[in-house]
Amino acid sequence: MRSGDCTLVGFSAMQLSRSLLLPYFGVNPGLCAVLKEAGHNGCKGTQGTTQPEASSLLSLWEWTRASLLMFYDTQLDCLTESQFLILNGVHVGRSLEEGPMFPFRENGLACNLHLCLRSRAISKPSQGLVEFLGRMGRRFAGFKDLAVEAGERTAGAEEGKNWAHRTVLSRMPELCPENTSAVVSGMSTHPGGPREQLGATGSLWPSEPIILGPDESAQQLVLRKIQELTIAGRQDPFMVADLDVLARRHQTFLQALPQVQPFYAVKCNSSPWVLLILAALGTGFDCASQGELEQVLGLGVAPSRIIFANPCKAISHIQYAARRGVQLLTFDSEEELAKVAQHHPGARLVLRIQARDSQSTFPLNAKFGAQLEACTHLLQAARELGLAVVGASFHVGSDCQTPQSYRQAIADCHCVFDMGRRVGHCMSLLDLGGGFPGTEGSEAKFEEIATVINAARAQYFPEGTGVQVIAEPGRFYAESVCTAAVNIIAKKASLEPGGHRKMAYYLNEGHYGSFRISLREPVPRIPIVVKEFPSEPRLFPCTLYGPTCDAFDRLSLKEVQLPELDVGDWLIFPDMGAYKISMSSTFNGFPIITVYNAVGPQLRSLLETAP
Repeated sequence: MRSGDCTLVGFSAMQLSRSLLLPYFGVNPGLCAVLKEAGHNGCKGTQGTTQPEASSLLSLWEWTRASLLMFYDTQLDCLTESQFLILNGVHVGRSLEEGPMFPFRENGLACNLHLCLRSRAISKPSQGLVEFLGRMGRRFAGFKDLAVEAGERTAGAEEGKNWAHRTVLSRMPELCPENTSAVVSGMSTHPGGPREQLGATGSLWPSEPIILGPDESAQQLVLRKIQELTIAGRQDPFMVADLDVLARRHQTFLQALPQVQPFYAVKCNSSPWVLLILAALGTGFDCASQGELEQVLGLGVAPSRIIFANPCKAISHIQYAARRGVQLLTFDSEEELAKVAQHHPGARLVLRIQARDSQSTFPLNAKFGAQLEACTHLLQAARELGLAVVGASFHVGSDCQTPQSYRQAIADCHCVFDMGRRVGHCMSLLDLGGGFPGTEGSEAKFEEIATVINAARAQYFPEGTGVQVIAEPGRFYAESVCTAAVNIIAKKASLEPGGHRKMAYYLNEGHYGSFRISLREPVPRIPIVVKEFPSEPRLFPCTLYGPTCDAFDRLSLKEVQLPELDVGDWLIFPDMGAYKISMSSTFNGFPIITVYNAVGPQLRSLLETAP
């Protein structure tokens, strides 16, 4: 394709656009012809070939993305911006501010645009394109660094080509069958992808997870990555996500609470692989915004498996939920009812009540929840607006420390059910919210909470009453999934009165990265030191700072006891999977931490057989 010319190997841009869309629906005459013209003679014709199932693609624009990358592999010259927009289903002359036309969502357009810029298929982006990426970065965390990278364009086409070969050849074996032997069920055991790193969080399309051997653990992988980085002379912070933990946590939850269906809280950790695995395990999803709804629906999750559990929603987000068939919505005020009545009158509403003080680590009752005395009025108001209230919910606060808080909240919901039935609502859903602890070693606390819940459910909502019980665990599933490894980039020693030494260590990850929530935790995190000492080392009071220029950038307000360490030493922090990556920023120009996803043989088998 040449600048100013709307043809590609004899096909018009609009014809090519159609050839990219049609394979999703079972026909692909254009792409095979294009690839054959470019020298891919192994491509079969479309007659009699097996086309991919819709569920084998995360979304329609994934195919376009992979196809574009395959075109880069054929050494085509360049794309003009107008040609790019045509290929993505956007009419020429349509403003990007209006968003793309069917069938591409804005995030798909931005992802394809990002790849075109990084591969230099679009060599000189206009200010309008860069601004579009910047706007997407403000809306979706996964696009935060795309606008910056669009200007830098540090990566070449080679990494895109490698990713395309793995993606297209694994999912479309009829195209080039002689090359599919390099792919094992769509999973690769070596680095690759847009950053040539596994699971780079800066990309919405993380590489395939690392496949752990039968005797290899995620902890061993952390140490191996530290060794590899040290040999390469690099000290980049990273995380390893042990995705097998998700399957074990899911099994534990179902065993402890057999009558409760989990709806995973997406805000806790919205990593694509985390969501994909939980979707394969059959969980529901608790979403709090349009962005989270888009992410979960983009995985092919049915709207019936989603609860829009933010009691205070933007009108545009309510409208989006209505368009996509997401019916379960929470509310806690008369003003919210008015918005729902106007923009989503067919919603099935869940009244969120205010939980009593639970002494949770992160209380929520001051911001959300209706007081019990106000519930009758709210239920009557919903009835007068023609809205259906189907149940009640509560949230005792994140990381609940008092199991009996669940019993009181369940008893309060029973009162709300009685109120609702008296005014004519069919009450059939109890939402227990979250609050379940997730760190390693908190199993006894979770079992105690589960015992309290089971007893209260049996008393107030016994089996046979037709009440469905769900919960919104987030921390419980994700907390112990991730382990972070950070490096000491600077240190200072000081003498206190009396000659006592204190240390200050400056790490390459801090409050504005993965430790955003750490300052709110009651007990400071004490890391594992990756260093051998000839004898038991002396410990010193230490302050752990992050890398930015803000003095507030520290991991905790309290000092921790650590030995004297050196610049270049590594520290490991377990239990870093909840509210860490999802709250990270690129403040001061420090990139979001890289995540290496890892799966064992058992989970790999689940992913291969998942529908």
